[in-house]
Amino acid sequence: MYVITGATGNVGSKVAANLQAKGKPVRMLGRSEEKLKSIFSNKAEFKAGDILNSEYLTGAFTGATAVFAIIPPNMGAPDSREYQHKAAETIASAVEKAGVKRVVLLSSVGAHRADGVGIVGGLHDFEERMKKIKGLNLVILRSAYFMENTFMAMNTIRSMNMIALPVEPELRYPMIATQDVAEAATDYLLDESITGTRVQYLLGSRDVSYNDVTRIYSEALGNGDLKYIKAGYDDMKSALTGMGVSESVADDYLGLVKGINEGRLYEDARRNPYTTTRTSIEDFSKTFASAYKG
Repeated sequence: MYVITGATGNVGSKVAANLQAKGKPVRMLGRSEEKLKSIFSNKAEFKAGDILNSEYLTGAFTGATAVFAIIPPNMGAPDSREYQHKAAETIASAVEKAGVKRVVLLSSVGAHRADGVGIVGGLHDFEERMKKIKGLNLVILRSAYFMENTFMAMNTIRSMNMIALPVEPELRYPMIATQDVAEAATDYLLDESITGTRVQYLLGSRDVSYNDVTRIYSEALGNGDLKYIKAGYDDMKSALTGMGVSESVADDYLGLVKGINEGRLYEDARRNPYTTTRTSIEDFSKTFASAYKG
C-alpha cells in the first residue's frame, strides 16, 4: 500500500494517478472527503483528516509500503513556521509509530538553509526531523519553483494585461512542471533498492526569467501586448492578505521571493543530467493557455 499525503494537490494527485496506472494499491490522504471523492471516485482507498492529528495519521500510515510526505499549505495559519513545525512533527511521529520504512519527502530548493528563504525554511526543519528517524530509507526531493505557480497571474492578465510580481524581470532560475516532480516521486516510491538518506534536486528543463515566461505566454495566448511589471514587496503582501492569506504566511512568501532575488534559494542547486527534467516552459505554456481560455 502506497500512502499519499496531500493527495488532492498538484503533485500528490499526479503521484497517486501514476501509481494507479501501474496497478499499485494507493491510499489517498487529504483534508476534505468530498474533494477526495470528486478526484478519485472509487478508484482508490482514501481517508480524510487533519494532518495535525497524530492518531489519524498513524492509522493512515499503518501497513504502508512507502509514504509520499508533504506539508500541505495552510494559507490561513496565524503562525506559518509554527504550523510547519507541528505538521512536520506529526508526520515524523506517525512514520515512527506506524513503522514505515520508506518515505519520499517533497521539499524545495533552498531547504539546505533554515533562514533567509522564507517559507522554505520550514521545509529545512521537516527534512532534519525526518533524518532523525532510525532505520528510515528517505528520499528528499528538493524541487524548483512550480510552473503552476504562474496560474496566479491569470487575474492580472485578464484585468490589466500584465504579469506583476516582485521577482527581478531578467533573473533566470529553475522552474519545473509538477508532472515532472510527480514522475520522479513515483519512481522513487517504487525503488526498493535505495537505503539511507538521499537528497535529489529537480530543476526543470532550464533556467528561465519572468521576462522569458511573459514572452512565451504571450505567444501561447496570441497576446502580443502582454507585459511583465516588477511589483513591490508591499504590493505582493497586500494582494495576498486581500485574498485571505494570513499576515504570517504572506510574510513567509515574501521571504521566499527575497530569497530568489538575492540568490539564496538556488545557491546549493547544481544543474546536471540527473537534476534536469523534461518539460520546458514552452511545453507548459500550452497548459497555461488552455487553462486561461477555459
